Amino acid sequence: MRKVEDPLVVEIVDLHKGEDFRGILRKIRDVVECGDKSILSDLHLLSWPAPTEADLQAVSRFTRENEITRVYSIGCGTGLLEWLIEKVIRENKENFTVTGIEIDFGWWSGVYAPPTFLPLLYVDKNFNVNEPFGEYNDMALFCYFNNLKIFIDYLAVFKGNFIAILGPISTTQFCAPAPLELVKNNDMPCKEWKLTLFQPFGLGNVDHIAIYKRVL
Repeated sequence: MRKVEDPLVVEIVDLHKGEDFRGILRKIRDVVECGDKSILSDLHLLSWPAPTEADLQAVSRFTRENEITRVYSIGCGTGLLEWLIEKVIRENKENFTVTGIEIDFGWWSGVYAPPTFLPLLYVDKNFNVNEPFGEYNDMALFCYFNNLKIFIDYLAVFKGNFIAILGPISTTQFCAPAPLELVKNNDMPCKEWKLTLFQPFGLGNVDHIAIYKRVL
């Protein structure tokens, strides 16, 4: 059976079609709490983080307090997490958009690709080097991003004022090197970025979210 046809994936896709983001959050909690590694693997096909509504509301508060209206999610994959973020924030304010950025159109449009949950912007693999993007209070999100060099390249051309990094705090839990290592070591490559929020994120006691603001 193809993974995209697994019952969990089908159920989440159906909930997404009905825009039932709280139903998806309940399903994510059920999967994590059941402890079945096979089902958890199916969830990871769609999203590595397992957010709670409280996590998403914390992000929503931050965006309101800092007047953030657009997030660019770099290498967003299926975009399930980003869609959940967008839905929760739009309950609190209308003017908010998440743009998912990916580079491999052939894969994501292929027959074996997992479903996607928000429109993807496909860019050239050198987008981060050649194309400045973002403006003013925009935020760039790096979720489970595992290429430190490319992350630094993105920092160099991003014109917005906020950077969010989401994932495990230790590289032993994922692929090294990871941007969150910079948080742990207080070693962001550009000193104009100041850590403004750092807290656990999601179920499982693995992930954290760190948000940096550009110091002008």
